[in-house]
Amino acid sequence: MRIRNGLSLALREFLLDGRAITRLEAMALFGVQNLPDDIKRLRKEGFIVKKRNIRLIEAITRLRSHMTYESPKTLPIKEIIVTEYWISR
Repeated sequence: MRIRNGLSLALREFLLDGRAITRLEAMALFGVQNLPDDIKRLRKEGFIVKKRNIRLIEAITRLRSHMTYESPKTLPIKEIIVTEYWISR
């Protein structure tokens, strides 16, 4: 489980740095496949984790700032809604 803990630690540091993340970003950047499990752990540890729904295109735009990503041409990225999470300070 060493890799799993390392991935979760990287995700935690990303969130503690004041950044928000979606499932898509968690998978692409950290290999975390089930973001809600990590969010649940953070809440159990006492962190206040907020969430909101954003358009997929917003998440993809952020993801493109970290890596090269092209979405399929037929994917309606302006209409699809995803949830992003961040730690409240």
